[in-house]
Order: sequence, then C-alpha cells, then structure tokens
Amino acid sequence: MATSAPLMASPWKRIGAALVDFGLIWLVAFLVETAGESQGLKSNFDIIVLSIYLGYHAGFVHWWEGQTPGRRAFEVLVVSAGGSSLGIIQAIGRPGVRVVCFLAVVWIGFRLGGLEPALVLFAALPLLDLGLLFLVPSRQTLADLVCRTVVVAAPPLQPHRAPAAPMYSAKDAEFGVRPQKRRRTTADH
Repeated sequence: MATSAPLMASPWKRIGAALVDFGLIWLVAFLVETAGESQGLKSNFDIIVLSIYLGYHAGFVHWWEGQTPGRRAFEVLVVSAGGSSLGIIQAIGRPGVRVVCFLAVVWIGFRLGGLEPALVLFAALPLLDLGLLFLVPSRQTLADLVCRTVVVAAPPLQPHRAPAAPMYSAKDAEFGVRPQKRRRTTADH
C-alpha cells in the first residue's frame, strides 16, 4: 500500500472530519436527552451517545457511499480495502468496533479500580488510533484494520465538458423523419 499513499486521506482531514461528526453526534444526543427529559423520561446520556454514534456512522456511511457529513466537508470517504464496494457489514462494523472497544475499556477500567483507571484506558483508545493514523503507511485505524477498510481522498468533481460528438442523430424528430429508401417491387420494373 506504500504506492497508494497519495490516495489515502491525510490524518488532518480525518481528524477534522471526526471532530465535525463528533460535534453533530453530541448535538443530536443533547437534543434527544432534552426532549426525553421534557417528557419526564429518565435516560442514560452515555447510552444515547453510543446509540446515536453507531446509527449515525453506519447509516451515513452506508447510504452516502462511504461519507458522513464530516467526511463530506473534508472530502474524504471510506472504501473497502479489497477494492469491492463497501458492504453493510463494514458500514456497521466500523463504528461497532469503536463502541465495543469503548465498553470493554470502561468495564476493564472499573474492574481495575474505578473511575481513574477507566479514564486512563479510555484516553488510550484515541491515542492508539492517532498512532496508527500517523505511523502506519496505509493510515488505517483499529476499526479500519478489523473491518478491512481505508479512508481515501474523495475524487475531485469533474468540470462539465462538451461531448466529443454531436448529441443528436439523424433519426431525431427535430430534423424530420429520415427518408427511407424505396424498395423496388415487381411493378416498378
């Protein structure tokens, strides 16, 4: 993959896209939490954020063909590392890996002694992803490696060009009906 490095999205674009997506997820989670509280419902904000994170990333990556609003703003997209189209399992798996890692780290941290170990382990997850992003030539994070995906720079939009040939044919109605050759019959001889 060393030869494909120019196609890979830069780490800075990926971080910018992640920050935009993170902000949108927190905004939606805050609105959901506020709406629930106004209706007298009790909820766990962490579960709301994780659920919205999973749905947001899986949904947008699947229906927007590898992009989320943040990725679209920074002109990057997720593609399958194998060259085939991005599958629904990969679209769900990428955020799923992160949610499972988060839950495992928090659980292990609390088993080791409470909030402080949990916070230390929680901080280790983004640091691991940042290390992979900057040090691995393919710029794949843990979720990319598990789900066999890569994040690439989106191809630039192509300017409109005139077609190489006229866009009409002799049979087009605006030019009249093309005269047909008259077949010779026995009466014509």
